[in-house]
Formats: sequence, C-alpha cells, structure tokens
Amino acid sequence: MLRGLLIVLGILVVLLAVWMIVGYWRRRQSGGGWNSFRDWVRKPEWKASMSDYFAMREAAVEELSRRPPEELVEMLLDSDFDIARCAIEAGGVRMVPALLAAITDPRFRKPCGGDEQGGGGGLWERKEPLETVLDCLVPLAPEEAGPLVAPLVRDPSKAIRLEAARVIGAIGSDACVEPFVTACRADNDDLVARAMIGVMWGRKANRYSPRFRAAAFEAIVPWVDLSRGYFGDQPAQCLLVLDRTRAIELLTSSQYMVAGSKALRMILSSLREADVVVNEGQLLGLASALECMEMDNRNNSALAEVYRLLGRCNSADAEAALQRGAASSSADVREGVAEARLTRAGITSPFEFAGNRWDEGGWESLSAPQRHVMAVRILIDQVNNGGISQFLINSSGRRWRDAIEGFRAMGCSRDAEMFQQVADMFGPAGPSVDDETRHKKLSELLPDDGDGPFEPLDKEFYEDRGGRVARLLDYALANADHFREPEGTRGQALDKAKGAEAEDRA
Repeated sequence: MLRGLLIVLGILVVLLAVWMIVGYWRRRQSGGGWNSFRDWVRKPEWKASMSDYFAMREAAVEELSRRPPEELVEMLLDSDFDIARCAIEAGGVRMVPALLAAITDPRFRKPCGGDEQGGGGGLWERKEPLETVLDCLVPLAPEEAGPLVAPLVRDPSKAIRLEAARVIGAIGSDACVEPFVTACRADNDDLVARAMIGVMWGRKANRYSPRFRAAAFEAIVPWVDLSRGYFGDQPAQCLLVLDRTRAIELLTSSQYMVAGSKALRMILSSLREADVVVNEGQLLGLASALECMEMDNRNNSALAEVYRLLGRCNSADAEAALQRGAASSSADVREGVAEARLTRAGITSPFEFAGNRWDEGGWESLSAPQRHVMAVRILIDQVNNGGISQFLINSSGRRWRDAIEGFRAMGCSRDAEMFQQVADMFGPAGPSVDDETRHKKLSELLPDDGDGPFEPLDKEFYEDRGGRVARLLDYALANADHFREPEGTRGQALDKAKGAEAEDRA
C-alpha cells in the first residue's frame, strides 16, 4: 500500500516539474522572450533547462506507461496531455481497447479548454482530444478500428477528418475501402495526402486486404502526374507498396516516362528507392531528351535521377551519358553522376558505411577519409538547416577541424577558408570541443541587434557555387576502399551500434 502510494506521489512530482517547465516555456514563447533560434543561441541556460525538461519527461513517460490503459487514455482529456500521449505510444498494443472506447466517448469530442475555439496544450496543439486518440492509433493500426474510424473521414471537423484518413490508410482492411476512396476523391489536398501517409505508415506490417489494395491503387493513380496537386513522391511510393508489379508496369509506361513531366523526378526516385530495374534504353532516351531541354530545376533534378539509375548499367552508352553529365553546369546533375559512379564501384552509401563504423568504434576509429566525409556531410546538413550557428551549437560543432580538413581534401578551398574564418572568431584554439563552453562563447559572438558575424558566410554557403556535395561524393569515390567491405567480407551485416558517441550523430 505504502509502496504504491510512494510510486503515485513520485509520478505526481515528476508531472508537476514537467508542467512547471512546459508552462514556463510556453509563457516565454508567448511573452516576447526567447522566440527565435537566435534567442536559443544567445541563452545557453535555456538549452540546459530544456535538457532537464526532456529528462524529466522521459522519466514520467516511463512511469506512466505502466499504468492501466484506461487511466492513461483518460489523461488525454487534460489540457496538458503530451506526456500521457507519449506513455500511450510506449504502451503499444495493450492500449488499443481503451483507445477504441474513446472514439465513441462524447467527452473526447469536447473542444480543449471548453470553448468552440479549442486550444491544445503542451507541445502538441489539438482542438479535440479525439485527435490525439486517432494519432495514437496510427502506428498500431488495429483492424477492429476500421469500422469505428471510417465515418470520421466525413466528420465536420477538418482536423478529425485528416487524422481519420491517416488511420484508415494505415489499417487497410475491407472496412477502410470506401472511406479511403472518399478521402482520395476529396477536393482537400491535405486529406488526400494524409490518406497516402497512412499507407506508408502501414507498409511494414503488410496487412492490406486484397480488396483494399485494388481500390486504393485505383484511387491514388490520378494523383501521380501531379496535375491535381503536389504530393512529391508519395503517390508513386504508395502504388509500389500496394501492388509492386502493377505499379512498375504503370510507372515505367510511356504515359509517365516523359521528359519534361512534372512527376518524372518523383517517379524515377521512387523506382530507384524501391530497387526497380528500369530499362536501359528507356533511361538513355530520357537522358538524351532532357539534355536537350532547358535546364531548369525540375529538369535538372529529373536528369540527375536518370543518371543515378544509369549507375546500375555497365554499357558503353551508359558510360558516355555519365561523362556528359559530369560536365554539366548543374550541381544537381553532377551529384547524380557522382552517386551513379559510387554505385558502379559497389558503394551504396559512403555516409551509412562510415556512420556504422562510427557507431561501432567511436569517432577516433574512423580513417581520415571517413572522418572527412562524415564531418563535411554533417556540417552541410546542419548549416543548410539552420546556419553556421546551428552547426556550432549542436554536438556536430565538435567536428569542425575534421570538416575543414575535409573541405581541403575535397578541393573546396573557399569552404575551408570560410570555416577557418569562423573558427578564428573563437580565438587561437578555435571552438571548444566541450558543448557548453562552445555554446557560451558562441552566445558572446552574437550582437543584441542586427546581423551576427555569420550572416554573410551563411548566405555565401547557401549559394553553393562549387557544388560541394558532388565534390564530397567524388572524394568518397577516390577513397573507395574506405567505404566498402574488403573483398570476401562484403555483404556481411554490421553489428548494432555500440559507440559511445552514437547519440551525437546528426
């Protein structure tokens, strides 16, 4: 009895602490405090407080996930429901009966905050608790939820319709056929997109009924050519999930394999990622046609995908096409050619290979080319996402020396100069490898108002005049032996990640 009471009190203490931090964070967000990434950089103590918050949140989730499902689902009615939602996700299939019961419980249809405007709480906005219930059902996708969720695709609430479409797409039972088709025929592009997202959620379980596969396939086909809306590669990917044979026949037909088509790049990318072998003659024809067209972003991207697929072909004609692509003025096209040449060299992904090595033995176990490739790749991703400040504020900033060395080894001398200039701002020793120390110095470099010292360098980096990704891939190819297993051991599965620094990877 006493032990149980202490456990409950412990949970309440954790929840109270989390509630205080979340409330403080939300007040700061709405009160003119730390409202931007710049403020995050300028206030190192905020990062520390949020680290404490997430640590306590994780502890609360772990404790709550052991509670009865009915109790957890009931907590979704609260305004600050985020931790209960995470605990339900951690609870898995044992939560299904309680979630299903909530679908028809009128309490879960009342707007958050008790008014018509709704309001959401915590870190995840929602208007009705039913939204959260449906969100929790997506990864579980129980077949018995189909009949209960099906009517919600026509619900008056747009938010409920969107979540219902995602659940229906993930379940894929006979009961989901009519609502899925209804969603795909809707005028609302968001509803169509959510339904297709659901299909991608459910693909690993391979649970779709034959009737659902056939009906969903037909419902998605009209969206492939992107004339009715833009969904990226989702339509093509969904078709390959639902009926691979039929999808390949359709997507490689003359109807879709047309140079200049809006959907060509997405179709080619989907086929490549699904390891579909595309006819070499068809690819060569597309390459010739695209090379003669105006090289705008769309055609450049499509041509790059053609070259990536030609990397699986070893004919003289394929090699001639790759040589033409290597001389292109487009960085995207040259990047596609570089990836094709890596494929020919038996290298699937230099980043994945080096990343696995990093996980196995730590950063210092990597060879110099492996460190260069990983450091530069991480820097590119971080800077493109949030600027030089983001690269430095995260654990990625520990790798600044290897990144500069990598740029020099790749032949990107201007990039090396730029980041040496950044490093010099931190003093003779450069940025500290200690995250807190580096963050504190970084905060001191930013002015209270106006552009920071990195703004001009960020802008120059984004222009990417040198096509640095293509050069990075060429560097990996020049050091191919560092990015593939030795002869006799290729194809063997690598051990699970066990390096101490694995969690710091970008």
